[in-house]
Amino acid sequence: MKKFKTFIKIFLCMFCLFFGVSYMLIFSFFDDQIYNIPRAKEGIMDFKDCKNYNKKINMPIVGELEFYHNRWIITDQDCNALDSFINAPSKWSNHLNNSLVYPKKGYASYKVTLINLEPNTKIKIPCTSLTLSVKLYLNHEYAGYCGFPSKTEVDQVKDLTESNSYFITVPEDGKVEVVLETGFSEYGGLVAMPYIMLQEHNHSYMSFINFIPGTTLGLLVFSIFISLFISFSLKRGEGKYYPFFVFLCITAHFVFSYDILLRTRGFNFYAKDMLFQGFSFLTICIFSLFQLTYMLKIKNLKISKIYFYLNLSLSGFLSILNFFLLATIGSFICWMLFYILQIPILIKSIRHVLNSEENIFFHYIYFIMIGLSIIEMMDYMDLITLTTYGHTSFYMIFIMIMTLAFYAHRLIFLNKMEKKSKDMEIEALKLKQEVLINQIKPHFVYNALSTIQSLYHKDVNQGDDGIILFSKYLRTNVDSIDSGMIDFCDELDNVINYIELVNLSLEQKFNLELEIEVEDFQLPILSLQPIIENALKYSQVNEKPDGYIKIFTRQLDNQIIISISNNGMPFDVSQIHSTSKGLNNVKSRLKEALNAEFLITSDEEKTEIVIKFEVKQD
Repeated sequence: MKKFKTFIKIFLCMFCLFFGVSYMLIFSFFDDQIYNIPRAKEGIMDFKDCKNYNKKINMPIVGELEFYHNRWIITDQDCNALDSFINAPSKWSNHLNNSLVYPKKGYASYKVTLINLEPNTKIKIPCTSLTLSVKLYLNHEYAGYCGFPSKTEVDQVKDLTESNSYFITVPEDGKVEVVLETGFSEYGGLVAMPYIMLQEHNHSYMSFINFIPGTTLGLLVFSIFISLFISFSLKRGEGKYYPFFVFLCITAHFVFSYDILLRTRGFNFYAKDMLFQGFSFLTICIFSLFQLTYMLKIKNLKISKIYFYLNLSLSGFLSILNFFLLATIGSFICWMLFYILQIPILIKSIRHVLNSEENIFFHYIYFIMIGLSIIEMMDYMDLITLTTYGHTSFYMIFIMIMTLAFYAHRLIFLNKMEKKSKDMEIEALKLKQEVLINQIKPHFVYNALSTIQSLYHKDVNQGDDGIILFSKYLRTNVDSIDSGMIDFCDELDNVINYIELVNLSLEQKFNLELEIEVEDFQLPILSLQPIIENALKYSQVNEKPDGYIKIFTRQLDNQIIISISNNGMPFDVSQIHSTSKGLNNVKSRLKEALNAEFLITSDEEKTEIVIKFEVKQD
């Protein structure tokens, strides 16, 4: 069973880290085989053997496209030869032309010819979700646009939310020539290509995909406030603010992803010099540092503070440096150095997952975020042909589910610990009460038996009376021993039995006076008897001809007041605290059970002990 659990944990760690990466790599390199999508070869995209064409599946334009650098071949009626073929989707700055690298800045035209399409069907190529302003031409006819493209940076207007495209009818020869003229680019051209769509195509899927990012962002923002509220509500627990910071970090990361920027006007600004990639890198660095900060609190992980500060410094440096190296090989190096920094954290996280059952959810979330950052980096660097558009939203939803699972697990754990703590406190109080009671019982039993013995020496009948009184006393205490608490009336009966038993052995007896205004409450068992014993011991009330002990109760608002007084000899109260185990015992039990005040005064007029405690109101 232990080996099976270990296998499951290893599988989950690897799944969170590498599932998305493996998926993107496999589908990027084998997408044409998996989806039967034709790839353009030397500018020709042949649909002859495409089985999915009749299934109305969107067909991305991928493969070798004709490329014209700093040329608009339709607008300027440029009939000259192409510059080269470019493997789309990828930036032109990553391609060589006669051993020369195309400069990042400039504009261009992309051309591909679609052949063997079904005649008389209607198709269009949507221009939404592109990273540049473009003009679209189908068979030399204007068929759509995205933004307002210009050849110069000064005149370029990147309002990418302004877009439209039009259907055209496929001619009888099944051939359509597609030309994309891009506006001025500062980072090397398009990083995503459009797709081909049929008029009859069911738009529900694309509507769903476009609906997901906004919904995900709304859920993330809502989750931030909910997690903050719950975090404040939790009284204790290590990591109670963790879900709040998780939602904060992943929301910031999501805001700078393709999913959000391509659907908002924010892309107009952040697409400049690929700034959104820099902020994406920054948010991942912040998340990893937060992860490391949380791991510092777990003692058995043994994270060195030196490593923490080194990681903090290097991550900050790489984040700043990456902003100056965007869309270059230098940015790729920054990403690689960041992942090298994560290796010790990943190793310690995996070890902790394998060796612990608690505080492991945050490791899985960390693995998911690292996996997401890898596929985003591969997309930015054109290492994959699939775009991450749409995938990031599903990652965020998965992380939200994982974080909610973490919350639920943490709340259940804290509730169990709190219940266990309360049970232990109750058990400790019960044991303490029993110990304190057991301190009193042997003492009283010894005194009672000694009294009964002396009575039998004097008068057998008095000895029998003593036995009867003692048995009543024992019966009452045995009935109440399990609860530790006793009704005041029963405790008062104990006192009466005790005084009658003591008076049997005294030549000069004393009186018991009662003034009971309230009796509907409970006390710890054997709370009053030790007070009577000490009245005899210290005040010597039985040596006065008119000696008495008076018990008085009353209630003021929700406070019970019990007074036990006598008219015996005054004495030094400090001697009681230092020598009387019985009174100290009673005082401790009253404090533990009722949080009661216990006051002793003694003067020429009387000696009085006052007990005060609060009672719960119904």
